[in-house]
Amino acid sequence: MPRRRAAAILVAAEYWLNVMQRAAMQRRKIDGREILLEFHQVGDYIKVSAIDVDTNIEASIVGSPRSSKQQLTRIAVQKLEYVLKKRRQEDKAKPDRGIKF
Repeated sequence: MPRRRAAAILVAAEYWLNVMQRAAMQRRKIDGREILLEFHQVGDYIKVSAIDVDTNIEASIVGSPRSSKQQLTRIAVQKLEYVLKKRRQEDKAKPDRGIKF
């Protein structure tokens, strides 16, 4: 029984190693902001996640593997900028709560 379990663990480890090798992460400065970009190919599409390092806010897109990395990066960064702008607007719209000293 322990031998089967060890084999199953080895197969799972090899699977996740392959998954991680297909995923690529980059760190870039765009418009003065540090952004992490993660490219992960899953079947017939690529998922691109853009993460703002300062706020830890993430925006993801899904694109065709035929699209260039530059196009996918541009779209993911545009979506991240949209999400950040929307969050700032929501924060301004919220009334202040609590007691101020």
